[in-house]
Amino acid sequence: MALTSDILERDAMERHAATEFRFLVTDAGASVAREPDASRTVLAYLMAEAFVEVELDWQEGAVFVLVARAVDGGRPGGYYVDHRGRKVRWHLVRAVDHSSRPGAADVAADLRRVTRGSGRDAMVGQIDALAAALRQVLPELPTLVQQLNRTRSAMPGARVA
Repeated sequence: MALTSDILERDAMERHAATEFRFLVTDAGASVAREPDASRTVLAYLMAEAFVEVELDWQEGAVFVLVARAVDGGRPGGYYVDHRGRKVRWHLVRAVDHSSRPGAADVAADLRRVTRGSGRDAMVGQIDALAAALRQVLPELPTLVQQLNRTRSAMPGARVA
């Protein structure tokens, strides 16, 4: 019984995330791929210049949104870093930190607060807050990701392509 309940709850959470992030498909023309495994499900949204990964982490009971630059029309391998050891993905809040939009600092502070929680209710709130923040910075997302790439290259020990 518990296994069936867990599966139904995961399905409902995935549907909620897909609904909240649908604007990436309808407004930004993103293609979407669903990548499930036992510990997490990733909804990956690929656009011309950037991509967004919505990670539903079943073990942590938390939602993460990673953003990055599209590479050769796709997503680079690896997780935070690629096979060359270069950082290629950032949490959405880092992009919001670089935004010049009015209220961006408040949005970033809210994301930091919301993403501290875990569990079903926390995940629903995280999906809602992350989608709202992404919707706010979406027009400048490619520029923000470029800024994050430049920041990476300025870090001590970072490799530059």
